[in-house]
Amino acid sequence: MCPLWPQDHTANLDPSECCAILQEAPVGVFKSTPEGKFVAVNPAQARMYGYSSPEEMLDSVSDIAEQLYADPADRDKFLQAGMDEYIFKPVDREELLRILQKARELK
Repeated sequence: MCPLWPQDHTANLDPSECCAILQEAPVGVFKSTPEGKFVAVNPAQARMYGYSSPEEMLDSVSDIAEQLYADPADRDKFLQAGMDEYIFKPVDREELLRILQKARELK
């Protein structure tokens, strides 16, 4: 089982192949709890924040909002607005625009 792959995703994709893609992605990918604790991060996510490994980041970050957001209140605002969705690649243009519009409405 891949900690980065959503359990409720029903696409006809091999989860182990998808896990490898997420782990090797050149962009940061993470999964977190609603309370703000990382469940999993890929190597690119860890590097973006200056950690040497995903394990180091998981051990070091206990509160995403307080430790990683410029304004800790932003995380709650995003979650309250429904910004807790997955976006899969290739990105559906309409889905991306809908999610970005949600973010704009928070400002």
